[in-house]
Amino acid sequence: MTMDAGSLKLIHRLIAVGSSSLMQYVCESFPWYADPAHAAQDAVVAMAAAERDDAVRLSGFLAKRHLDQPAPATYPSHFTTINFCSLDYLLPKLVAEEGHTIAEVTTGLASCGDETVRGMVQGILDRRRQHLDTLKALAAPKPAAVPV
Repeated sequence: MTMDAGSLKLIHRLIAVGSSSLMQYVCESFPWYADPAHAAQDAVVAMAAAERDDAVRLSGFLAKRHLDQPAPATYPSHFTTINFCSLDYLLPKLVAEEGHTIAEVTTGLASCGDETVRGMVQGILDRRRQHLDTLKALAAPKPAAVPV
């Protein structure tokens, strides 16, 4: 089975993002967080899991169509400087990367000729926009505690 080059390139990019993004790395680098309830960490872990699930789904889609899988992606070497950092420090970086990925995928969607792929990618984009909103909320400055 064949697929247009734009659709295949977009799927390959999304699979790479789902396996080697900053969010994936952060979940494996043990970020420090001040919230004893772990709300921010739990939210980031859930978003990373959704990102991985999207990559697995897209990889399965390619396999069903007997199309090539992308080359395995690795984390960029500059990620190694953020091990054991505060999640508060990492959140603005996650916001920036998510915004960049959304812009990149939106641009790639214009050259996607396969309607099935367009539908799958649009669903992923919608979810990533929700993730971006969540990340922005988590990264927003917290009001200072008022002493009693």
